[in-house]
Amino acid sequence: MGRIIRIVFFSIVVLFIVYGIMYLIWGDNNSTKGAGLGLSLSVVLMGLAAVGVLAASVFNFIHHPKAAVRVLLGLAVFAILALIGYSLSNGEILENYYKYGIETANQSKRIDAELYVMYGLGLIAFLAIIASEISAAIKK
Repeated sequence: MGRIIRIVFFSIVVLFIVYGIMYLIWGDNNSTKGAGLGLSLSVVLMGLAAVGVLAASVFNFIHHPKAAVRVLLGLAVFAILALIGYSLSNGEILENYYKYGIETANQSKRIDAELYVMYGLGLIAFLAIIASEISAAIKK
């Protein structure tokens, strides 16, 4: 299996190199054509990375179902934080929001919810660090 993955990986790399050379030689005649290629390539590679992570996760769930419970618990905590954040946000639109492209109450509510989720995850991480340090001090 590892040999097949390696062959696929190197095939993709070679295809991207050939495409990049062809684009730089015969692409459009503007001075930023390399930047456009870099941005397109980064989007494609990000998509491939996301597919790889999902495939590895499914593979791990199949072979280690007990470990999947912790992942599902983490996803449940994240979903609960998202619901709490969305319910706490009021969707208020202030005057200066318009210059940033926030024009509807739904956009404001989603941004507020994302901020609340970030604050909640930061708090959980901080508490986990404190609990880890206390646990390590007690064990000594």
